[in-house]
Amino acid sequence: MKPLVLAYCREGFENEAGEELAARAVEILGLRRKPVPVMRANAAFAYLPLANVEELLGLRKKLDLDSLVFARQIAFGFGPLELGDVRDRAAPIAAAALDTIFAAAGIQYNKLAVTFPDNNDGKELTRFAKLVHPALSKSLGKSGFVAKAGAKGLPTFNVFFYDKAKAAMLTWIDPGNSSPWLDGVARLKFPPTAPSRSTLKLEEAFHVFMNKDQRDQLLRPGLTAVDLGASPGGWTWQFVHREMFVTAVDNGKMDDALMASGMVDHKAADAFRYVPKSPVDWMVCDVVEQPSRVAKMAAQWIKDGNCRNLVVNLKLPMKQRREEVLRCLDILREAAASARGASSKRPWHFAARQLYHDRREVTVFASIATA
Repeated sequence: MKPLVLAYCREGFENEAGEELAARAVEILGLRRKPVPVMRANAAFAYLPLANVEELLGLRKKLDLDSLVFARQIAFGFGPLELGDVRDRAAPIAAAALDTIFAAAGIQYNKLAVTFPDNNDGKELTRFAKLVHPALSKSLGKSGFVAKAGAKGLPTFNVFFYDKAKAAMLTWIDPGNSSPWLDGVARLKFPPTAPSRSTLKLEEAFHVFMNKDQRDQLLRPGLTAVDLGASPGGWTWQFVHREMFVTAVDNGKMDDALMASGMVDHKAADAFRYVPKSPVDWMVCDVVEQPSRVAKMAAQWIKDGNCRNLVVNLKLPMKQRREEVLRCLDILREAAASARGASSKRPWHFAARQLYHDRREVTVFASIATA
């Protein structure tokens, strides 16, 4: 098995996830040649083979999940381990873990996880994962590989199965540099009073881009928001649910219950032409439009100091999707560098991620309050 970095991603975006890993490896390790990622169509993951353990540990130290757009989760380790059709998978995995990972990296773990890709093949492994987990725990239990219960700050030992469980990668997931969901999938419950399922996009964004303290501070009752392209109100609902005041901008009709809340001012106007009379706490936008046009509109809000936080979705083209996201982020950063008013007094923080509830889109978050 070779050392590697594994990225979980949305099915169909393996190339973007793999290219991202390779580009970051060059930046962090100062490599002269760009490493070649392994990417299989519709596999829902990509991985980057590395030359040695030193490269692996170097990336583990400096590769930040928050710096990646198309990776839902990252894990560091070794693989692939070919298992074939053997009935007992726990024994060879435990042997490989002890002989390779523990010996090479010298890392102890606080718990065991079994994961698989978020695609149709992966979903078929759900029952298998529940069966193999106790067998693996037993095989590793007396080795000292997994720490005693209650140990904190240690990574999770993660066995990633794929190819119908005929192959696996033996990795670790670091608690301070990972998604709160082991496979990066935010399984949120749809609120029955929300007018559309798009509400889950914004809820996931709040969880991915902010910690609890930041959410409590930036989404507290009484703050103000503008929702551009709001109809019927899926994103507006997230603010009203938190007792925030929303200006909903859309020529379409808003949900009756939202309007009855008294927290929503509906403006029948073009989202790209609307300008608030005074700065607001949030601007959000989920309109179907070219990503560069959305980015330029958001950049103007930043430059003019019209909001302190924003979330916008970029609907991606069929080709050069990663390049398009990088161009849009550059547009936003350039605007922040020339911002006026209060926006110019503190640096803006930017982050972007293809969320689980996104499809062919990427969510961008920007804030001066959390920098």
